[in-house]
Amino acid sequence: MFLESAFDFYLHELTKFGLSEMFAGNWQKTEKYNNLSVKMSIVDRALNAREDSAWFLEFVDDFYREITLVSYQSVKDQMNLLGLNLQEVADAVFYERDSSVKTKDKLERCLKLLYHQRNVIAHQSGRRHADAQREEITKDMVEQYINDVEKIVGKIQGLARQKELD
Repeated sequence: MFLESAFDFYLHELTKFGLSEMFAGNWQKTEKYNNLSVKMSIVDRALNAREDSAWFLEFVDDFYREITLVSYQSVKDQMNLLGLNLQEVADAVFYERDSSVKTKDKLERCLKLLYHQRNVIAHQSGRRHADAQREEITKDMVEQYINDVEKIVGKIQGLARQKELD
């Protein structure tokens, strides 16, 4: 659960950073960036702020504040929003020579399992719905999740840094 929390925080911070970079003109704006919905109260604040762009960071923070970003679909959406290539992340983390399973499928499976485990702990006290028995969490499972998330974050971070150079 703590790993998911840290990963979620990272994705929120990355989103704020990436959108701020697009807003400032340092990153290429994506179609999803151009289609963000903004309330008129925010537009009024932006127009009155003139040169001060602090309103934008507050807007992004408020927009994503209550959204969990760690499901596979959310990660995929955030990568599209920020113009980062999810396939590159999957390939860097999950490529295995002669494997018949696509790297993107492995990434999806990893994130879905981790998200499921988080939900079981957070919402079910670590127990299955069907019979209230505790779901086993082994040291090996936790170490594998940590290893995978570290690699995922490392690759995402590398892609974000590369955008700064482009």
